[in-house]
Parts: sequence; structure tokens; C-alpha cells
Amino acid sequence: MAFVLPLVGAAVGAVGALASANAQSSAASYQAKIAANNAAAAGMQRASAISAGHERAAEASLAGAEQIGKMKAAQAATGVDVNTGSAVDVRGSRRMLNQLQSENALSNAQRAAWGYQLQELGFADQSDLYKAEASSARTAGYLGAASDILGAVPKLIPEFPGFGDNVKTGT
Repeated sequence: MAFVLPLVGAAVGAVGALASANAQSSAASYQAKIAANNAAAAGMQRASAISAGHERAAEASLAGAEQIGKMKAAQAATGVDVNTGSAVDVRGSRRMLNQLQSENALSNAQRAAWGYQLQELGFADQSDLYKAEASSARTAGYLGAASDILGAVPKLIPEFPGFGDNVKTGT
């Protein structure tokens, strides 16, 4: 009857190892889902940054065209020939500044999008790590349970006289 205690201890240890592994695996799986959701959100932010940059570039272009139109009208109102000389040069300079503002808006958007892309990749990698952790926790639980059960065997041998007498010990 004394052999029951090691069996019960092994069973309790095995169940505890499996329960602990299951809890760790569930927690890691949950963290993997959160990281995957964060990666998706970063991807949406990346797309939004690009879209907003195109909108800002278009707005800058339209505002610049409006400024050039007002400049040309003001030049014409003063009696200057708007198609020659410095009048054309002034509007050309303004046109270059407008182009630069549009390109800056796109460049800023691309930089922001690149940052979001790095976040997206980081979160995706973190999700993969959590998935691996969940799998490892399950494996560790099975090994721990097996270890607890096998660890009880030496405690049972004295309870069964003659068991293992035929085993060579190498001496």
C-alpha cells in the first residue's frame, strides 16, 4: 500500500506540470495575438501616412498654383509684361519653391511610413517569438509530466521484492 504515495505524488506532479505548461502556453498565445494585432495596426498607420502625405503634397501644389496665379494677376495689374523678364523669373522661383514643398510633404510621409513599417516588422517578429514560446511551453509540460512519472519508478522498486533482480548493473 505504501507504493500508492509515490504514484499519487507522480500523478499530482504530472498534472501540475501540464497545467502550468498549458497556462504558460495560453499566455504566450494571447501575447502573440496582441503582437499580431499591433503589427496590423502599424501596417494601417503606414498606409495612412502615405495617403496623408499625398494629400499634403496635393494641397501644397494647389496652394502654390493659386499663389502663382495671384502673382501673375498682380504683375499684370501694374502694367508689367507678365510673359517676359523678371516677372517670369519671379513666378519660376515660386514654382520651384512650391515643388520643393510638395516633395517635402511626400518625403516626410515616406519617413513616417518607414517608421511604421519597422514597427510592423518588429511586432510580427514578436508575435512569432510568442508562438514559439507557446509551443515550447507545451513541450516542457509534457517533458515535466513524463519526468514526474518516471521519477516515481525508483521509489516503487523496493515495494516489489525481486523486481529488477535480473537487471545487470555493469559491475
